[in-house]
Amino acid sequence: MIGLVVDGAFTVAVDWGTSSLRVWLLDSAGAPLGESRSAEGADGLAGGAFEACLTRHIERLGSAARGVRVVMCGMVGARNGWREAPYMPIPARLDELPRHAMRVAGAGVEALILPGLVRNHADAPDVMRGEETQLLGFSAVPGFSGLVCLPGTHCKWVRVREGVVEDFSSAMTGEIFRLLAQHSVLRHVVDPQARIAADDPVFLRAAAAGLARPEALLHTLFSVRGAALVAGLSASAAAARLSGLLIGTDTGAALREVPPGTPVSLIASGPFAALYERVFGLAGVRPRVFDADEMVRAGLFRAARLWDEMELRA
Repeated sequence: MIGLVVDGAFTVAVDWGTSSLRVWLLDSAGAPLGESRSAEGADGLAGGAFEACLTRHIERLGSAARGVRVVMCGMVGARNGWREAPYMPIPARLDELPRHAMRVAGAGVEALILPGLVRNHADAPDVMRGEETQLLGFSAVPGFSGLVCLPGTHCKWVRVREGVVEDFSSAMTGEIFRLLAQHSVLRHVVDPQARIAADDPVFLRAAAAGLARPEALLHTLFSVRGAALVAGLSASAAAARLSGLLIGTDTGAALREVPPGTPVSLIASGPFAALYERVFGLAGVRPRVFDADEMVRAGLFRAARLWDEMELRA
């Protein structure tokens, strides 16, 4: 079934996260012919539910999607996913991801689940699953060597050298915001649903403080409550202050780990893109910005192409 193209369709690309599912039908140039999305994340499925769910989404894409091979990434390959795709250790060549993938038969098609990456360091072990596919799409940028930031619930900071992931670390930035805003003493003063603008002066001042002294985070966090009680900071402004402190601290700590002048790329979409880009600007860094949705789609498409090449060489 090498290079099978049906009515212009080349592959079904699936980004299956913890809480959401995105399915695209891509043509031979990687352009989307159709899309299906839902909140049917891997965390809420078990056993045969994965195959049934994927079948429904492929049917929604129409007859052109039937019989087309599927490439998947994300939590679908986790231990509690459809099939576990073992982690690939770093340093790792991104174009080797398909070679370490898990093959599955389901939904009437041949499918590939891409592996995540693992950092097997005794002092600071780490894992990623899903971001590696965004990096595979990003690796089409020729000759890039530097730091890549992928914000999210667990922000990834990745050192890449010409298509090889040399090292990475995760920061629970987004999750810590949610935990503090909803389950700590700060829940009394922070609006967890507040929309935070990248040009908000409260956000920017807090981000600058985090950049300057990332080691002081445990002390500066309490200032969110202090500012609400002493200075009358509103709940939305308190959310901006909390977000600024966390993103500034995260960014400041990461930039301290690389030489000054290291090229930086930002793979993000939605509000995260503007917030992180503005904080990088405060640090005197101008990152190249890439859309996260486009990168994961490009990575899945490239994996499908590499899958074809592997079979042609076999």
